[in-house]
Amino acid sequence: MNATLEQARAELNTRCDSIEECYEFMLAYAGQGLPSEPGGGAGSEIRTYLTKCDAALSGLAEFITSFVQRLNVESLSPYAAFMGVIDRDARDAQAAVRLVLAQSK
Repeated sequence: MNATLEQARAELNTRCDSIEECYEFMLAYAGQGLPSEPGGGAGSEIRTYLTKCDAALSGLAEFITSFVQRLNVESLSPYAAFMGVIDRDARDAQAAVRLVLAQSK
């Protein structure tokens, strides 16, 4: 496997890990039932996870499309509809993440 493909695979793993870690942290955070974000601790930590998640979601469909192209698949057409789903879902999730980040502490 060439270095470019390995780098792309590593980036895909990093993006997926950032999204998953944010999701898991938010579940744990929500389970605490806090009425608002405290000044430090978990309150500021959640913003860090959300910021990483936002970065991971940015251009996700385009990145995955280029990743699939590097795999030299016979045709990209079977992937096209799925990439549309990834694009919509990533943009929708990113809108929610950015809305939360825009809220005052």
